[in-house]
Amino acid sequence: MAWIGQGEPFTNEEMMGPGGGVFSKEPDIRDSPEYQEAMNMIYTPDFGQFDFSQFGNDNDEEPVNFFGKSDEKVFHQVYKQMYELFKDTKGDGVFRVYAHGNFGYLVDENGYAVDTAKKFDVIMKSKNSNWKNVDKMKDPILILFACLSGQSTVQNDAIGKQISQAHPNLTVIAFNGFVTYDPKANGIKNVNAAQNSGDGRGGIVFYQNGEYLTGYRYNQFLKKYPNFK
Repeated sequence: MAWIGQGEPFTNEEMMGPGGGVFSKEPDIRDSPEYQEAMNMIYTPDFGQFDFSQFGNDNDEEPVNFFGKSDEKVFHQVYKQMYELFKDTKGDGVFRVYAHGNFGYLVDENGYAVDTAKKFDVIMKSKNSNWKNVDKMKDPILILFACLSGQSTVQNDAIGKQISQAHPNLTVIAFNGFVTYDPKANGIKNVNAAQNSGDGRGGIVFYQNGEYLTGYRYNQFLKKYPNFK
């Protein structure tokens, strides 16, 4: 397995504020019943507003690979699995991108930051000819299988949010946390809140027209839609 991303910007100690290691010795509240109850309330999915029946069909767009030759084999393995599943398809407006990511950007195959929707469009058009028609499609969807693709900071809007703003008719699905690439999993089955943790506490988020629509804990989402790929 491998966790996609260009390094965790903050350590657990840094995120806990001054004192660092001292505070890190305190019990992890994430394991407490109170924390879990709160998270369940926050992430209780309301799936009624979305139609996920199209996911898993064999007429989706061919997936797009942003990984480079120097990236670990596991990333290319997972991409190849998804390509074999969706290759030679007529395309119905469900686009999938497999890439490294960080706050506010993806990484292209040459290691450069794709930090604007304009840069993203240039690459997408070169890799999937149907992308040029995305604004003409009915209810198109873009899924960004990349770490932190749905996570904004004070300095940077999430790249998923930026792309959705550039294409108002497009629903962008992105991730809060670190996406696990595991060839044995048959798709992306785990997203972690902390890098290399395996905690499964990451989320899936939805954008339209530059606006955050909703978000769920990814493991709960998969219980409802196990065929999501």
